[in-house]
Amino acid sequence: MTGLFIMGMFMNLIWLAIVFLILAFIAYILGARGIAGFSMEIAKWMVIIFVILAIVVFLFGGRVYLPIPLLTG
Repeated sequence: MTGLFIMGMFMNLIWLAIVFLILAFIAYILGARGIAGFSMEIAKWMVIIFVILAIVVFLFGGRVYLPIPLLTG
Protein backbone atom coordinates (compact mmCIF):
# COMPACT_ATOMS: atom_id res chain seq x y z
CA MET A 1 0.00 0.00 0.00
CA THR A 2 2.77 2.46 0.88
CA GLY A 3 4.64 1.66 -2.33
CA LEU A 4 1.56 2.50 -4.39
CA PHE A 5 1.16 5.78 -2.51
CA ILE A 6 4.79 6.73 -3.14
CA MET A 7 4.47 5.86 -6.84
CA GLY A 8 1.38 8.07 -6.98
CA MET A 9 3.37 10.86 -5.37
CA PHE A 10 6.12 10.41 -8.00
CA MET A 11 3.61 10.56 -10.81
CA ASN A 12 2.17 13.77 -9.35
CA LEU A 13 5.65 15.33 -9.39
CA ILE A 14 6.26 14.35 -13.00
CA TRP A 15 2.76 15.45 -14.01
CA LEU A 16 3.27 18.88 -12.41
CA ALA A 17 6.68 19.21 -14.05
CA ILE A 18 5.12 18.51 -17.45
CA VAL A 19 2.35 21.05 -16.77
CA PHE A 20 4.89 23.74 -15.86
CA LEU A 21 6.97 22.86 -18.91
CA ILE A 22 3.95 23.27 -21.20
CA LEU A 23 3.06 26.52 -19.43
CA ALA A 24 6.63 27.74 -20.01
CA PHE A 25 6.45 26.95 -23.74
CA ILE A 26 3.10 28.71 -24.12
CA ALA A 27 4.34 31.75 -22.19
CA TYR A 28 7.49 31.87 -24.32
CA ILE A 29 5.48 31.72 -27.54
CA LEU A 30 3.22 34.53 -26.29
CA GLY A 31 6.24 36.65 -25.38
CA ALA A 32 6.06 36.44 -21.58
CA ARG A 33 9.68 35.45 -21.11
CA GLY A 34 9.70 36.15 -17.34
CA ILE A 35 6.84 33.73 -16.69
CA ALA A 36 8.39 31.23 -19.09
CA GLY A 37 11.71 31.30 -17.23
CA PHE A 38 10.02 30.97 -13.85
CA SER A 39 7.90 28.04 -15.07
CA MET A 40 11.00 26.32 -16.46
CA GLU A 41 12.75 26.70 -13.08
CA ILE A 42 9.80 25.12 -11.28
CA ALA A 43 9.68 22.25 -13.79
CA LYS A 44 13.45 21.73 -13.48
CA TRP A 45 13.33 21.51 -9.68
CA MET A 46 10.36 19.11 -9.75
CA VAL A 47 12.28 16.79 -12.08
CA ILE A 48 15.34 17.00 -9.82
CA ILE A 49 13.23 16.15 -6.75
CA PHE A 50 11.63 13.28 -8.69
CA VAL A 51 15.02 11.83 -9.64
CA ILE A 52 16.36 12.11 -6.07
CA LEU A 53 13.27 10.43 -4.61
CA ALA A 54 13.38 7.72 -7.29
CA ILE A 55 17.01 6.95 -6.43
CA VAL A 56 16.20 6.80 -2.70
CA VAL A 57 13.28 4.43 -3.29
CA PHE A 58 15.41 2.28 -5.59
CA LEU A 59 18.21 2.06 -3.01
CA PHE A 60 15.84 1.09 -0.20
CA GLY A 61 13.88 -1.40 -2.28
CA GLY A 62 10.62 0.55 -2.21
CA ARG A 63 10.42 0.60 1.59
CA VAL A 64 10.65 4.31 2.28
CA TYR A 65 8.44 5.65 5.05
CA LEU A 66 7.88 9.38 4.90
CA PRO A 67 6.87 11.51 7.90
CA ILE A 68 3.15 12.21 8.28
CA PRO A 69 3.31 15.91 7.16
CA LEU A 70 4.85 14.88 3.83
CA LEU A 71 2.20 12.24 3.24
CA THR A 72 -0.74 14.57 3.75
CA GLY A 73 0.58 17.37 1.51
